[in-house]
Amino acid sequence: MSLLGKELAVDGPGAEAGVGCAPVAAPGGLPASAGGRELAAREIAAFLGDRQPELVFFFGYGDGAYAEALRARTTAIIIVFEPRPLAGAPSPPSGVQVLDSLAALMAAAAGMNDLAARQVLAGAIPALRVAEPESFARFAAAVRQALTDARIRSATLTRSAGTWLRNLAVNLPQVAAMPPVDLLAGRFAGRPGIVVGAGPSLDLNLEVLRGLQGHVLLCAASTALPALARYGIVPELVVVIEANDVSGHFAGVPHLDRMTLLPGPLGHPAHFAVPAGARLAVALGGSVPGDWLQRARGCRRLESGGSVACVAFSALHLLGCDPLVLVGMDLALTDGRTHAGGTEQATRRVRYEPGAGRVYHWFEDKPNAGHWSAVTTPAWGGGEVLTRPIFNSYRLWFEGAAETWARDRVLVNATEGGARIHGFTESSLADWSTAAAPPPLAARELIAQVLDSAPATDPQPLWREVAAELSVVAQAGEAAAQAGRLAARALKDLEAGRFGGLDGQLGRLAAAESRLAVLTRSTRLLNALVGERSLAVSRDGEMPPAADKVATTAWSLRQSGRISGIVAEGARELADLYGPLVAASRK
Repeated sequence: MSLLGKELAVDGPGAEAGVGCAPVAAPGGLPASAGGRELAAREIAAFLGDRQPELVFFFGYGDGAYAEALRARTTAIIIVFEPRPLAGAPSPPSGVQVLDSLAALMAAAAGMNDLAARQVLAGAIPALRVAEPESFARFAAAVRQALTDARIRSATLTRSAGTWLRNLAVNLPQVAAMPPVDLLAGRFAGRPGIVVGAGPSLDLNLEVLRGLQGHVLLCAASTALPALARYGIVPELVVVIEANDVSGHFAGVPHLDRMTLLPGPLGHPAHFAVPAGARLAVALGGSVPGDWLQRARGCRRLESGGSVACVAFSALHLLGCDPLVLVGMDLALTDGRTHAGGTEQATRRVRYEPGAGRVYHWFEDKPNAGHWSAVTTPAWGGGEVLTRPIFNSYRLWFEGAAETWARDRVLVNATEGGARIHGFTESSLADWSTAAAPPPLAARELIAQVLDSAPATDPQPLWREVAAELSVVAQAGEAAAQAGRLAARALKDLEAGRFGGLDGQLGRLAAAESRLAVLTRSTRLLNALVGERSLAVSRDGEMPPAADKVATTAWSLRQSGRISGIVAEGARELADLYGPLVAASRK
């Protein structure tokens, strides 16, 4: 496989069936011949060539020969996906992770904050690629998606981090006083829960959904509300997490007072003004308020996947629903459409340009077109369907959930269109409802009973968590200011040719930077605001040749000063945002 830049090309080790392939024996993919290690070493040498990757994704572990050859020739982090049971295989070399699920691979990739900037290679054991073509195709798709996700995540954080944290500052007084969704944990054990998305195929199932009211727990993405309202469907739970104002999803929708809203704490403040019957706080995993709610109230973090539909699925899992059924979850551009009829984006249309790998999209009443990148994915019911990389990311999230924490439930994809989601049984909603014949369920009454009997929420534990994190942020700001002063002083002496005391200054700077690193790792709040800014600076420009020690040191000092300045500025910004809120909570 070639070095990854804009695209992932699948060639190199494992590219051609029957060419230089080590025999693979079932079940563990272990080479059957004594010459397997020599062959693996030759193929890995050809695979790497002169390249020095920082990260290698590899398909297949086998007897460990390929992993050992990789380890011997590169200092890169190596992540191996092995689709077969590894009976009797040796332990992996140092720095090699062997994973048995693509969900774990995606999680490992997502944990690398600088993945978008790394030099990455991907390859495969040749014979295993031939023996497991479907697994290999899913591996290649997962690697591509992991890199796409990293680029999306980096761009999104750079663009939106400030907006999210400003939204949170406005929403926090309400979040602190809201009862948590955990009050309903396990209350619907063994009862069906349906996640309602707003994909085009929702149109096929509105009549059946209407008939299922009062027999299942309906949790809808707010995007789907206008489509549901046309059929008189009133979901018990509604999720909205968007940072932009999508309160238009609720405009004109009747019976909002019968719905319980799960608004994302980082979402637009307008969502907290929706006249819902009740609002419940959600602790979204990987988020600042999720940390606070977990520590302050013991709330369980909900896996979010970056999508309102993923949060809805996680919420129903928390509530104990079984089976978990997906409807309107196309995650694809079904029949040239993006959304169901009646929704805000119902008139959006798309046209695929295969040569460009793009989808052009426009609204029927607005001829100006934009474009998205496009890929194909296996379709619900067979064949292939066109999708966007971001939709594909959500699909892989659902597949990861099916492989891991949600595998304790019966999972049904009753969308009847869009993308296939591995790990979910495919069925029409009508066939599923006939077979399941769910008995009556007074879900709305049960939710009301639980919330009415719950004690009033004490906001103070949450405010104490906010205050504690602000204290760490302040310490990080002071450490950053000190590191910035030390870097500036050392740079001034270096540029003036005063080398006598430079070693001592650099030692003090290294100690200050080490303290700063410890502090910033301790506060997700500060990292959420300045993490991508700091990474961008660390990647900015090319370091001078190592032989020129003066130029290299000067470059490093400038970088240190810039990063320290970003952290100190971020700490001041957060103090201005959240400090007055904490002070007001103490009055």
